[in-house]
Parts: sequence; C-alpha cells; structure tokens
Amino acid sequence: MRQLGANFELLAHYLQWMREQGFGIPVQAHAGAHRIASETMVMQCRLARALSRGRRELCEASFDVVEDAYEHVVPPLANIVY
Repeated sequence: MRQLGANFELLAHYLQWMREQGFGIPVQAHAGAHRIASETMVMQCRLARALSRGRRELCEASFDVVEDAYEHVVPPLANIVY
C-alpha cells in the first residue's frame, strides 16, 4: 500500500505540474491520483490497526474508492497518449 500510494502521489504532483505548464491534463486525472494516494494511506492505517489487534481487515470500501479513482486517472491519460 505504501508504494502504491507513493507512486500515485508522485503522479498527482507531476500531473499538476503538467497542467501548470499548459498541457491538457484533465482535472479528474489529477484529483483521482491524489485520491488514490490518500486512500492508500487510510488502508495502511486500517491494516496496521487490524494486525495489532489480531483481526482481519479486507479494506473493501477502500478498494472501491481506489478502483473508482483509478478509472478517473488511467483511461483519460491513456486517451491522451493514444
């Protein structure tokens, strides 16, 4: 989760920089990347708390958020490239 969040945080910063430079990066792509980065931090905390308590945590709600945000990041960026 940590690596996934770090990668999307870096992507969010890069997309914001590209927008500032005048590239046609959709706002939802930047927001989605930032959302994934934030939600993976939430998942890390949930997993750490569950492990410390000896419980099982599937993070289903967080995976739903990440999946939804991913759809706002990758397909729009792929359309720009292709």
